[in-house]
Amino acid sequence: MDAPPISPGAVPPYKNRRAGLIAFGIVMIAVGCVVALFLPLSFLGQFVGAKSLGIPPNYGVLGQTVFMYGLIAIGFIWLGAGSIKARRWARALLLIVSWGWMVGGFIGVIAFLLIMPQIIAGITEGQAIPPVARALMILIPSAIFFCAFILLPLGLVLFYSSPHVKATCEAHDPVERWTDRAPLPIVAASLWLAFAGVMLLSMTVSYHGVMPAFGRLLSGPVGSAVLIVLALVWFYSAWAIYRLQMIGWWLVIITLLLSAISNLMTFPKIDIGEMYRSMGYAEVQIQQMQRFNILNSTVLTVGSVGSCLLLLTYLIWIKRFFHRSTHPGAGTLAATA
Repeated sequence: MDAPPISPGAVPPYKNRRAGLIAFGIVMIAVGCVVALFLPLSFLGQFVGAKSLGIPPNYGVLGQTVFMYGLIAIGFIWLGAGSIKARRWARALLLIVSWGWMVGGFIGVIAFLLIMPQIIAGITEGQAIPPVARALMILIPSAIFFCAFILLPLGLVLFYSSPHVKATCEAHDPVERWTDRAPLPIVAASLWLAFAGVMLLSMTVSYHGVMPAFGRLLSGPVGSAVLIVLALVWFYSAWAIYRLQMIGWWLVIITLLLSAISNLMTFPKIDIGEMYRSMGYAEVQIQQMQRFNILNSTVLTVGSVGSCLLLLTYLIWIKRFFHRSTHPGAGTLAATA
């Protein structure tokens, strides 16, 4: 169905995607409700697991887990409601979230396929498990993860990136929003930096401030102080990048390069068990984690440095937007969405 613009010349002719916005909004609310179910499961898993091992619950890790699931659940429900109302900020944020969801899901599925055979080998050690059963133990969860973390966000990306969806939201929500005042890739970088800053702050509690520092591990008050300073730098950088100020871009580039160098100097030489002890894990938990050998020095080095390089590549790509306008409120730049 073709819908005319609200006023002559306001938006070009477009196909009304209101029904799709409502449908995908309901899907996002449903996803948020599913994520919310993990809140009680987190409590149950932490307390039951601790009781079975004869150790006290790790309240720091539990607090971070509950915070993460709660934030994600509320975010999905809020964005779903915004999509149902055809809000332009909801379309922009859902496009950002969907891209991050899909890229992270792609990396996560690959990591799952690499580590799952080790987990199965550890669980079934000494048991005669048919090869077909072992294959199904990998294929079934892999298929579920592929649908949940790649296909679903891919569908969201394709839908919310449609110019017809953009025009529909602009017609139903003609007021300029904060997501319109900078190119969408810039808004994405700013939001992800702010989120990363929050996660850095949470590490001061959940992981006792443990962090790599050029060949050694910092922890306790010293590590927490460094994490707080880094979080504050990233909060400022998020604000500066949103306002198209190059100082924010440079601060993130410098901190990422230093982080990559620090990780290269630290993870290959540390004792993984000692790192877990510094994080507050009990000895029996450390023995279980080392049994499966999932997070070893090689994985930590490749994963952390690879993440830094991926982020550096994205920052280099978005640098071109800083030269388009020096005015922080240039709403016309949102055309890059």
